[in-house]
Amino acid sequence: MKMMRGEIGRPRFWTEEKIEPALIAARGLYAETARLLALTYGVPCSHARVCSIVNQSPRLRKIRETCMEAVLDICETQVMTRAELGDQKDQHFLLMTKGKQRGYCKHTQLSGVGPGGTIPVIDLTKLDDEELQRLEALLEKAA
Repeated sequence: MKMMRGEIGRPRFWTEEKIEPALIAARGLYAETARLLALTYGVPCSHARVCSIVNQSPRLRKIRETCMEAVLDICETQVMTRAELGDQKDQHFLLMTKGKQRGYCKHTQLSGVGPGGTIPVIDLTKLDDEELQRLEALLEKAA
């Protein structure tokens, strides 16, 4: 078992080997991992400690990423299933998120590099129909 050293040179209590099963059981959530570790070992463990150790370990970072992707897959499956069954909220949600490339989007934004290298975001929802028509004409003229 690889023992990690603390700042003072003594072995660190929270090792990757102890954290890994708790991280998997907690589906990659730091606070839940810390809670499970404290419960299992009877030693307090903080969210910050788990976060620090996971971020220092490529293996634990990969495990956390895999856990988070699995949770997202479960959620996405549920949303898609409800949408297929006719749930309009989930249908709308899918169109606004997954359907953006097909033009389903609430906001139309134009962006470009402005003064000082900033990228301004223009919210066209603040314009009325007449203003949008004038803008469209200007954009066509400038193209």
